[in-house]
Amino acid sequence: MHNDKTFRPRGNFAWAIVALTIDVIFIGQLVFYPTDNQFAFIDFSIAVVLAILACLLWVRPKLILRETDLVVVNPLSSKTIAYQDIVELETKWSLLIIHKHGTTRVWVAPANGKNRWIATSVGSW
Repeated sequence: MHNDKTFRPRGNFAWAIVALTIDVIFIGQLVFYPTDNQFAFIDFSIAVVLAILACLLWVRPKLILRETDLVVVNPLSSKTIAYQDIVELETKWSLLIIHKHGTTRVWVAPANGKNRWIATSVGSW
């Protein structure tokens, strides 16, 4: 039985939609309102690269919790970590999983900088 839980920040999807919408508008402008610019192919290539980057940075990252392990999917890598291999969790700026095979930072679990600043400031009184 699969009881997988997937965590993704909804704010990332909003940023991805904004970025991809602007990208599609730019490509539409290139196609429907062409100029006598010889760099149209370069402009189109840059738009495609930006769309890929938006998907990598805002759509791909996720944290999947499964029954025996967890899967951390970051923009360029993916790591499966068994629960018994986890040694420590650090949450200073974002979730950092320290396990027997090294460390893995989770992109989808950032610590809010404002809350971190408040906690540090109030604790120093």
